[in-house]
Amino acid sequence: MSLQGRKIDNSVKDSQSQWEEPKSADMPREQFLYETLKKVRVQHREEKERLKKRLKEVHKERENDFANLKKDFRELQEKYEKLLSERKENRLNMKEEAKGCTESSQDYVNLLQKRLQHNEVETTQIRYLLKEREDTIAQLKTEKDDLQTRLSSVAGEKLVKGNPSITDLGDPNRPMKIGEKYGELYDNEWTDAMECTNDIKPFYSDSVHPDFEEILVLHLCRLLKSCYHECLVLADEQIDKIGKTLAETFCLNINPVMYLDEDIKPGTSIDKNTYKEFVKSGNKVKYVVWPALFLHQDGPMLYKGIVQAYWQ
Repeated sequence: MSLQGRKIDNSVKDSQSQWEEPKSADMPREQFLYETLKKVRVQHREEKERLKKRLKEVHKERENDFANLKKDFRELQEKYEKLLSERKENRLNMKEEAKGCTESSQDYVNLLQKRLQHNEVETTQIRYLLKEREDTIAQLKTEKDDLQTRLSSVAGEKLVKGNPSITDLGDPNRPMKIGEKYGELYDNEWTDAMECTNDIKPFYSDSVHPDFEEILVLHLCRLLKSCYHECLVLADEQIDKIGKTLAETFCLNINPVMYLDEDIKPGTSIDKNTYKEFVKSGNKVKYVVWPALFLHQDGPMLYKGIVQAYWQ
């Protein structure tokens, strides 16, 4: 671990140790909790500012290193191009000189060949130096990205740790994103399926004035719940398989699964905080159109459900 990494880890440990405050026997519990919360928020803001400041310093240092390496690279490249030009010129000169040589000037020809070989060796060395500089630049870029990622992770962990309401914003499958996709499923695919009412009419030709919309809504709702329960079964099976495979070497920590609200019986009063009306307004549930989604059972709601309502 680098010196900078150890400094960052130490600062995080110091900030965590400052969270623990001795409880005063004379201070009421509510006041103590309030004062502690204020101190924690102040410490969190200060720690966040220190991390941002350190990130800027590291970023500036890496930019300076990168600029210096880039400058050295340009100088080496110019030297390399100059040597190539000189080599090309030397070759032309040597060819011109070789044409005028006779058999008695064989020693001079050998000397020119040695000069040519020497130039080729220098060219190979320059190429090696250029390759080494390019590798160094790539390594510094990687270290810079790693430091930025680590600093961002430290700041993110301080926000998420101990607060289940805050999730990792870099996770594409975090609960809020799943809730949004769940809503899009209702707004898009469910709406498209509702346009197929005419396709089911031939199957109910014997019925008298059937409510095709209600039939289709109930069928889609049952289909959604069947998919939900099937996914729960598959998830349990996969967890069991993983647990059997890794039981000897790993200890699995599994977060609570997200919860799809169970069936609401017809005639139940509508909870406006959990469900909204479909087409008709009312105070009682006729049937469920779209179940509500929760972070976990008895947990916070991610997406409101939809019910067909009626007045009673």
